[in-house]
Amino acid sequence: MLQPLPVLPLKDTVVYPEIVVPLAVGRPRSMAAVEAAMQEGRQFIVVAQRDPGVEEPHLEDVYAIGTVVKISRVEKRDDGAQVIVQGDRRVRLLAETPHDDYLIVTAEPLMDLQHEETGPDAPEIDALLRVNRELAQRIASLYDSENGAQIYQQLVGHISDPVIQMYRIASLANLTLEQEQSILDCEATLELMQRINGVLTHELRVTELRREIAEQAREDIEQQQREHVLRQQ
Repeated sequence: MLQPLPVLPLKDTVVYPEIVVPLAVGRPRSMAAVEAAMQEGRQFIVVAQRDPGVEEPHLEDVYAIGTVVKISRVEKRDDGAQVIVQGDRRVRLLAETPHDDYLIVTAEPLMDLQHEETGPDAPEIDALLRVNRELAQRIASLYDSENGAQIYQQLVGHISDPVIQMYRIASLANLTLEQEQSILDCEATLELMQRINGVLTHELRVTELRREIAEQAREDIEQQQREHVLRQQ
């Protein structure tokens, strides 16, 4: 069990372990939580809200699984602050501690997911890991045919831990908040690999279709232009 920590509810973001994320903080209670964390070890819990319309969320308004983060930097602004954080560990939120200025909860740490080389799931995990890496590289190349491989290496390929690689991919993918949360909720490495595989497979197909549509539209425009020139002649 962890000691009670300030909580920063997030309207549209999920933060994963070891991933660095800039957070825009503007609500008074959120600013108070950040300021309290700066005085108490530079740590607090970030967790996604179930309904982004709730302005002063309590425990029942946020998801059950969040992430303890460490504050790297706080940049004050006229409308609040940008807080650079790095995810530390997943936690399950258990109980709210009454406080007027910001949300405080007690939480229990969850087991870190590991890429184990032995065990009944190891062959399937390894297979999915390779497929997921290949899918991510193909998607990067579709977005930028010349620099896709370099972009993948800079954003994902340099990470040595396979689990953190998957979290990094999830943080970059075009996901709904519910999808992002479902990845954070994964309790086993195989489950994480399977969910990332589903995300990447869908993203690859969408990216391919968008490219096909764009190419078809370009060909149609070029054909119309040629026909227009011929009519003019």
